[in-house]
Amino acid sequence: MTTDTAVREQQAKRDLTDRLVATFREMRSNDEITGAIDAGYRRFERSPIRDFVPIFVERMARERLAPATGGAPAAAVAAASVVEAAADQAEDADDQVA
Repeated sequence: MTTDTAVREQQAKRDLTDRLVATFREMRSNDEITGAIDAGYRRFERSPIRDFVPIFVERMARERLAPATGGAPAAAVAAASVVEAAADQAEDADDQVA
């Protein structure tokens, strides 16, 4: 990850934390909120394409923090699956080159 990308991603993470704390402060502790965000970023830590990671993490964190509604929206699950599949393909390609 380039320095510029890392800086943008850290800023996006801070902004996301601020938004989710404002939204969920009466329902969730700060530790629960940051834990949901950190879990989302860990899920994508090996993804080579970083452009949409903050968006996926926000969706996942909101779903995790929101009161139970009967399941995650299909679009968020599908988007996360696409990113994970791309990361797996990139890993496979790297393994074949090495």
